[in-house]
Amino acid sequence: MKAIVERGQYALYSDDGFFSIYVDGAEGRTERFCTLDLLYAAMDRGLITLREVAEKVGLLLSWNVRLAVTPEVLFASLPAALLSAKSVSQAADAIQRDTICSPILEGIWSVRQKYQQIHDSIVHMMGTLIKDERNVERSIAALLCVWFWKAKLRTDVGAPPLYRLALVFVHACERLEANDAMARRLRNVYLAIVEADRGALMEERDEQEAIEILGRRAAEFDFREKPPESRPTGEKLALAWSENTADHERFIRAYTSASVEIKRS
Repeated sequence: MKAIVERGQYALYSDDGFFSIYVDGAEGRTERFCTLDLLYAAMDRGLITLREVAEKVGLLLSWNVRLAVTPEVLFASLPAALLSAKSVSQAADAIQRDTICSPILEGIWSVRQKYQQIHDSIVHMMGTLIKDERNVERSIAALLCVWFWKAKLRTDVGAPPLYRLALVFVHACERLEANDAMARRLRNVYLAIVEADRGALMEERDEQEAIEILGRRAAEFDFREKPPESRPTGEKLALAWSENTADHERFIRAYTSASVEIKRS
């Protein structure tokens, strides 16, 4: 194969990254393509739909072929049952049972992945999904709920599950423009996941605690991680609630309290 590629007459078709490097080197002097490139090319020519691309991507991932999944493909893989689901938890269950979507999620959020990888994956996807107002909040929440259920099982992370979830929303917020509508979409999805996770045990105090944790995580990010040139995520997330409401005050108190603690430490 190396000898054939070295002639420069052919392109290299392979879904194996290591094999491609072995044959053509890390720099890739020869034109390369993979099955995913073929699928997108077919879709661009109107031969298959985005949903059909998602089906094939799910099949490839079920064969343990590692590839990048775009938010568009992931959202196209969501089952039609989401439309009839009466709650976020029912919608999340439908996703996990679906023969197309489930292999995709297992592939990109597998236990074989490092936790930071699946965290970065969902943050990136959230930014894209939240920005597009055509994406229904319940569907986004159901998708993230599946991620959260998987993330809760991880033992390689010290932070409690709800703190992990809150940090996802803080990091997603940092990437988004600051406006009321965007902040409220983030809030609605975040609290919908908390409610779905708690189920029948959900109480008002659970929602209040979730808001406080979000405020604390925003402060931790702003005072320890945030790029100097970006607007504080605490300010952006606070837009999710009308001023002088109980939940707005709760978020601000938690954010301010955590900020003071960090400055003193």
